[in-house]
Amino acid sequence: MLPSAQIECLEDVLCKDMHFDVYLERQHEQAKPFMSEQADEAARCGRYHLYRAAYKVLHAGDDMKQRARFPECVERFIRRQFPNPVCDPEKGCDYLSQCIERGHYRGFLTKAQSKSRVCELCDASGGQPAGAGSLWRDDF
Repeated sequence: MLPSAQIECLEDVLCKDMHFDVYLERQHEQAKPFMSEQADEAARCGRYHLYRAAYKVLHAGDDMKQRARFPECVERFIRRQFPNPVCDPEKGCDYLSQCIERGHYRGFLTKAQSKSRVCELCDASGGQPAGAGSLWRDDF
């Protein structure tokens, strides 16, 4: 876990990290082929991979078994990189709580909440849901 003294604006830490910067560019390149016909899914996939990469940078490579809520500046940065297509800052979207209230994003889910959601999606679709990182696979 990050010491509370470090939780300021960690967006700067991410942007200065050479590996994260290269990874961010790669995610945008991988999303391009999907942006015209599958923009929502491409944005979800891009956010999924960036959240995982941000966790590794900010938590010094710790394994990802422990979920952690990011500071708002990191969430906003990632959501601006791959926004939900219905999100519009000119209509009051802030990429944070207002967008969660409007259903543009789910927000942080605990492991139990996430597992429950997957079960609901499985029941609703009659099978296994594709998952957030389903358009392309990538490791940081």
